[in-house]
Amino acid sequence: MSGIAYLAFLFLHTRDLFTSWLWLWATVGIYAASVALRVIGQARWSTGLSKATVQVLVNNALAVYVERPTKCRWRAGAHVFIRFVELSPYQSHPFVIASIPGDGQLVFIISKKNGITRRLYNKAEERKDMEWKTRVLIDGPYGGPLRDPAAFDTVVLFSGGVGAMFTFPIMSDIIFRMQNEGKVHCNNIVFVWTIRSENQMKWLKNEILRFASANETSVYVAVYVTDPNFSDGNVDILPPNVTVHYQRPKLGEILERALERNQGSMYVIGCGPAPLIARASNETARLQKEVIAGNASGEICLYMETFG
Repeated sequence: MSGIAYLAFLFLHTRDLFTSWLWLWATVGIYAASVALRVIGQARWSTGLSKATVQVLVNNALAVYVERPTKCRWRAGAHVFIRFVELSPYQSHPFVIASIPGDGQLVFIISKKNGITRRLYNKAEERKDMEWKTRVLIDGPYGGPLRDPAAFDTVVLFSGGVGAMFTFPIMSDIIFRMQNEGKVHCNNIVFVWTIRSENQMKWLKNEILRFASANETSVYVAVYVTDPNFSDGNVDILPPNVTVHYQRPKLGEILERALERNQGSMYVIGCGPAPLIARASNETARLQKEVIAGNASGEICLYMETFG
């Protein structure tokens, strides 16, 4: 609405001086085309409003469960724009899809910040069962890794906090395809998740344990809890390929061990705060130099997304 009002005032202000209106009409055309393409994209995904449930989670987080719109297709790591028509009817907000196409619904795990996420959290918190049912419009999907992670021998996934909602579905999708299609090249997955509090593990704990327990030889999960003030050291018994560390991860050592076990290509994917992503990118670049110099073998590919 603000964009339309801005253009209208520009028309009034310029009063067709010189060729100003020609450029303004061109702007209107581009804007109209973008709106039309977005409407077409929404029509491909859904017939209209979708039912959604907003649920409060631990550590100031919330989950949004959306009925899978008709004809919806997406790849792991993609995001959509969600319009919560009751709270923000004129704005859409981007969120990463934490579920995979094999699931029956769209799942989003969101950290409470300011703006729409705080309003969603408060709406759900007001309910006795900590759930709020509403309707949403979905626009997307967009983004995701440029290359298929399942086509690499080794996939290393770095994430910080809710950045795991980008990397976890990538791991889930590879394992799902391993078990159901059997035509994936990947045989080694390293999932590294850095969190501040042990309670944040509850966001994905059951899902991580389910995948790790069923794939002890091909999946390795390392969770790093960085703030001892939010940790009591009491963690349930875990399978041997899932470990919890009370320190910051040494990204270089993790990548070196993965490269040593790697028999071919390696894909390093990450999502999280800018400092974590910068460290992971620099360490990956260092190993790429080793490959170029002939001190290590194989291909190393990098894909990172940043938030915050």
